Amino acid sequence: MLRTPEEIRAVYERIVMYDGAPRTRHLINNLTIEMVDGDDDAGGRCYYTVLQGGEPGTPIQPILAGRYEDRYHRGADGWEFADRLFIMDLVGDQSQHFPASGT
Repeated sequence: MLRTPEEIRAVYERIVMYDGAPRTRHLINNLTIEMVDGDDDAGGRCYYTVLQGGEPGTPIQPILAGRYEDRYHRGADGWEFADRLFIMDLVGDQSQHFPASGT
């Protein structure tokens, strides 16, 4: 389980191609958060779409679409993520995003 921003960043640095210029845009929509007044735990869900722009002059294309199912916990410093489940519903050509994707 990944706990810190540094742990999460290390995973992405190993699996996502990145040459210093971001080439993707992650769009999040239809966010729903469910909570009970006074409770320190909540749940949420939303949809995501990842768009990729390649080299200059190449068209923007969707490469991934799916859902996040989240759990949140309220601690002494406020609300934070407790867990995030990634669900991929649609997968496009990720060959310019993930080094070993081959799709």
